[in-house]
Amino acid sequence: MLARIPMLAPVLLVVATFAGAWMLVLGWWQASDHAPTTAEIGLYLFALPLSLSGGFWFLRRFFDMLRTPTAATAAAPAAVSADSGTAPGAAVARLHVGTVAIAAPHAADPPALLAAIADNRRPQLDPQLCDGDGYPILAARAEVAEGDIAALPVTMSAEARRALALLDAPLRAALAGAAEAFTANTGAKRLSILWSLPAQWPPAWQAALRDWLAGSVLVDYELPQTHVHLRACDSGNTLLHDLAGTVAGLPADTLLLVCACTSNIGEATVARWLSASRLHTTTHTDGLVPGEAAAAVLCASSELAAGSPQIFPCAIGAAADGARTQPPGGKRGDAAAVTEALMAASTAAGIDLATVTTLYADSAHHAHSLGELLNAAGECCPAIGDEDCAAVGTVCGSATPADALVALACACAAAADSQSPALCVSHTAERRITAVAVLPSALAGISDPLPRTA
Repeated sequence: MLARIPMLAPVLLVVATFAGAWMLVLGWWQASDHAPTTAEIGLYLFALPLSLSGGFWFLRRFFDMLRTPTAATAAAPAAVSADSGTAPGAAVARLHVGTVAIAAPHAADPPALLAAIADNRRPQLDPQLCDGDGYPILAARAEVAEGDIAALPVTMSAEARRALALLDAPLRAALAGAAEAFTANTGAKRLSILWSLPAQWPPAWQAALRDWLAGSVLVDYELPQTHVHLRACDSGNTLLHDLAGTVAGLPADTLLLVCACTSNIGEATVARWLSASRLHTTTHTDGLVPGEAAAAVLCASSELAAGSPQIFPCAIGAAADGARTQPPGGKRGDAAAVTEALMAASTAAGIDLATVTTLYADSAHHAHSLGELLNAAGECCPAIGDEDCAAVGTVCGSATPADALVALACACAAAADSQSPALCVSHTAERRITAVAVLPSALAGISDPLPRTA
């Protein structure tokens, strides 16, 4: 009998619609002393309430479809997983993560950044940067020693030199982790460095970047054969795909160090954003807030990680995409596209979304960006509360693509510390949304993990 109770709701709604329509129409006819014709009786007493009931049913189905557009998507990956025999903890190719390190405003490590987000540490009016009318603008400026900046290649812009100064500490922390892995007889023999560069940095700078890396950083470490690959990234989506995609081609004896640094704290960037109407101002609140950040992540293949679980405490799955139906905007954004990416990433990693306890993103301050993140988390991750969704862009400002690597580093640190899966999503691009899942080593087939953050 209880199963039949939900069926009463539409019946009662139809009855209430007819009763309300009849009361209004009959009252109107009585007040105006009108004698209705047969056609009017059929139109007002039957056709009108029927059309109202049908219209309400149509709108209800339409909004239900908007709220749960991914039901078919959720069923499809589940069916694929069942057919392929993939289950949580299955032996699939993953990229295992060791030392992670970041540098950002108000933070020198993932816990400090998460604390800054929780404390509502936000960009402030900058003492040096102004808009077109001469008023100070909001900016997320990190602490960088001026002496460190002055020692960097002068052929690069001031913003690029700030970015390199920020990257120095995270890069050295990751290299120290790599040196430990080489000396611990893990089987590692080579080091590959994947450096994700901001898309606006010209290719002519790459020679100076290699010289700085080799002459100012790598020279301080005893490292075996090292290969450096520089790649321009136009978004955090590209960075996450580049990182997760290396699992297929990473040799078993090679460590992978992925790093990124971005600084938009400079007059040149402000002028460029102003001319393109992309700068956040009092009259353009949907614009970008200049920010800066840097991160470095040390990775290895499953073969290397299996021999050193204490060095590689977590692993990331394949990157998965969601697609917006329209450019970002509105108060709630496009939560359906974020949900699509999160579901696909969890399926690719072989984990259950119900076990995910934290979500990290490169979200900025925009209401639509934060709204779609929280709505997507509430839709597909029941264990995640609002306090478990960390939007690093609210502290770092706009720092593409480094902010996406910062979010991933925080997700790796959280997964290793809590021994629960975490998710990382980049959704600041106009159309493309990319997510990856992070698993603790116990779920990735490696036991006895120890958290390692620098």
